[in-house]
Amino acid sequence: MTVDDLGGEGADTLAGYRSLLHGRRPQANGYGSEQAEVTALVERVEAWTAQGIRASGTATRFRLTAC
Repeated sequence: MTVDDLGGEGADTLAGYRSLLHGRRPQANGYGSEQAEVTALVERVEAWTAQGIRASGTATRFRLTAC
């Protein structure tokens, strides 16, 4: 399927597009510490990788502390 890219530069395709509005509900978990949260994230991404799922679009929250 070809679609207008809305940038005035021609057309684009929907190849590789994944809707952020459809699909499974995001999974949310709570952890007792930042280290536990990071450990769980690493384990989740490793599990995806083992299943052949690319984690290139993975998003996570982060907090910047004042220096």
